[in-house]
Amino acid sequence: MKILPFILLGWGALAGPLDLGEWSAGEELRLRLNDPRQERRTTSLNWADFSTKKEGESVRVILPTRKKLRIVIDPGHGGKDLGALGHYGVMEKKLCLLLGQLVRERLQKDLAARGIAADVVMSRDRDLFLSLRDRVRFANDTGADLFLSIHGNSSEYPGVRGFEVYFLSAEATDARAKALARAENSEHVEAPLKADVLSILSDLKANQHVSESSRFAETVFRAMARTLHANGRGVRQAPFTVLFGTAMPALLVEVGYLTHREEALLLNRALYLRRLSGAISSGVIEYALTMKDLG
Repeated sequence: MKILPFILLGWGALAGPLDLGEWSAGEELRLRLNDPRQERRTTSLNWADFSTKKEGESVRVILPTRKKLRIVIDPGHGGKDLGALGHYGVMEKKLCLLLGQLVRERLQKDLAARGIAADVVMSRDRDLFLSLRDRVRFANDTGADLFLSIHGNSSEYPGVRGFEVYFLSAEATDARAKALARAENSEHVEAPLKADVLSILSDLKANQHVSESSRFAETVFRAMARTLHANGRGVRQAPFTVLFGTAMPALLVEVGYLTHREEALLLNRALYLRRLSGAISSGVIEYALTMKDLG
């Protein structure tokens, strides 16, 4: 898969299709996208405000019990679902697949360097359409310990940029998070979460892995902010279908806005994608080391 080539003076853009083999691991990108106008917000649920379970129900807590860690990387969209279309020919479904492959590669390398036995698998490794519920089913059937869904963002406002990390909640952090969840849930081919599903989400405290998802999201966000020095827009929460029903800590990363010219430019560069994959890997591993049998 190749992201369309482009030439833009002053940025050192690629003059041809991306060839990841041409980039050495020692190369670094030091571009900063500092914009004080961007909103930054970090939100965590106060789980003490929720009852632990419904009357008559038992709480099933699913935690990893084996030494071998299993991580599912879920590249968003695919096949007939193109996702967002951005500047310089960036297409979300292709970006997510490429970045997912880089995250898998980096995780395998970094985990092995730490002596952590792990399987890192992808929900899709080619241009394939999967329903949102198929992705959740794959993660659960695979026995994943962690689930990471990768997406690119878009906005009607061309000046909006930055990365965001989401975890599951019945209520969205704000109107923008609610709109994003609605867009991602529909995928233009599926109906969004219905009222009865949202009512189930209101009792999320009954699932320990959802509480852990908040901590997982914050850990990954901090690692990305440390590495990228970019416009981190915070940890947010929303009722994403692709996160509902996962039997493990799960999050969704919006890696940037394809509709922002400078950010789309970065997301079209192999060097930046390697930095981004390294940042995500660092956060995942930092969280994994706190898990049972791995700390």
